[in-house]
Amino acid sequence: MLDSPGIVFPGETNDQVALTLLNVLPSSSVLDVRPAIDEILNRLARVNMLDELAAFYGIAGIVMSEYVDSTTEFLIQVARKRGRLGRGGLPLLDSAGKIVLNDWTAGRIKWWCEPKQEQTMNTDEKVVVSEWAEAFDIDALLKDVDVEMKK
Repeated sequence: MLDSPGIVFPGETNDQVALTLLNVLPSSSVLDVRPAIDEILNRLARVNMLDELAAFYGIAGIVMSEYVDSTTEFLIQVARKRGRLGRGGLPLLDSAGKIVLNDWTAGRIKWWCEPKQEQTMNTDEKVVVSEWAEAFDIDALLKDVDVEMKK
């Protein structure tokens, strides 16, 4: 199990969605929250945690399908549940998306993933040595110091 103190380095990516979900970029700087919400839904779908997300927001189940715009349907439900409605009762999707994004970056939405499997070769060889390597020879190191000091 790995736990970080809240600092996750993004690596070599300049992807705004990835940087936002890592909380490198503040959610207030995101102009369009839909790609980030879409990525959150995809991540949770991969580990079968969409039911937990629906329960967290107190909404009906979330259906991921290529025939349905799952992100929009999810944001509509969140907007209605959290009272983010505009004139005529129209759901404010951007406002609902900011709620979800803030919940994600604050750690209120539970999520986990399996670590990447890396193939490592065990090249750890144990050898008994009879003398120290040159880098560990204290007398040789001090000899150079003594020569310098005598000058």
